[in-house]
Amino acid sequence: MEAAQIFAFLEVLALAGTWVWVMRRKRSTHGPRRKASIAGFILASFAIALNMILTLVMHVDSSDDVGTRIYYGLILLMTVLALASLVLGILGKGGTRIPTIVWSCIVLLTCFFTLVGIYKAMRATETGLLAPYSSRLQRLG
Repeated sequence: MEAAQIFAFLEVLALAGTWVWVMRRKRSTHGPRRKASIAGFILASFAIALNMILTLVMHVDSSDDVGTRIYYGLILLMTVLALASLVLGILGKGGTRIPTIVWSCIVLLTCFFTLVGIYKAMRATETGLLAPYSSRLQRLG
């Protein structure tokens, strides 16, 4: 297992613990602001699930653009879900408000670092830093 897979697995475990904590509190969910914070927490949970799928798709090596498009689509969907969750968490009220904001920020940070890694890899390819490795791979293939 790589570090990204371990981190995604720990995120899922921590999220499950947060769900247990939220469900045990048995607070009332009446009112639009409380429902907004619960909806935001659900969106953040979906974003964490997409992050787990993203770590599995990340290692698929496809020669066509389908794998790349799925990868970028999942990053975009994760970002949109996290932003929507953050807005609902800020507007929400109740016991799920803080976990919603925290998990949204975690997902946004994950998306940010993923995009920074993609940018660095693209820059390394453009500047020729990976050229010695690609020539070795061409000789092997």
